[in-house]
Amino acid sequence: LAGLADLDLGGPALGLGAQLARRRLGREPRLRDRALAGGLTGGDLLLARELGLARASVPSGLRWGLGVVAIIVAGLAVAVLVPSLQSVLEDDRAEISLRSMLWRALVVIPVATVVVEELLFRGVLLGLLQRLLSPGRALIACAAVFGLWHLLPVWRGGGAGVGGGGSIGAVAGTFAATFAAGIGFGWLRQRSGSLIAPIC
Repeated sequence: LAGLADLDLGGPALGLGAQLARRRLGREPRLRDRALAGGLTGGDLLLARELGLARASVPSGLRWGLGVVAIIVAGLAVAVLVPSLQSVLEDDRAEISLRSMLWRALVVIPVATVVVEELLFRGVLLGLLQRLLSPGRALIACAAVFGLWHLLPVWRGGGAGVGGGGSIGAVAGTFAATFAAGIGFGWLRQRSGSLIAPIC
């Protein structure tokens, strides 16, 4: 493990990103091929530290990630305990059982979405952009791509976009929300030096 920070992990990471792109863009062959040709299967390998996977950065990633989690949990606790704020947590768009909700929240979303997307965007993409741009510009560019990435299913009308799937309002709202999230996640990745922080 002593040499983990010097391992070339870009190849496996890029391959995982390519698989995700194929799944998301599979119905659009030309769009998929352009995305893959644009670098998801590209040549230069990234070091573990460029991907945010260096062992030395794990403590920092845990501190920042768990710190943000604590703030969010505290905010939710206030919303639950204060009657006038409880409406903020209400969502009647879907009715699912507690078991199903927990399965999605604790297994499906973290494993199938969060880890893969963080590795792709805040790992591979941000690592590549920071080779070419300043940290601030790389952060903005990565967040913009992250926002655009989430528009295709919403534009098709199949995503849970902000404002109703398929509408212009949904597309704009989804881009704004995911761009802002991308800025936050990317900042955590840059500040902590670890991919663990945005994954938390």
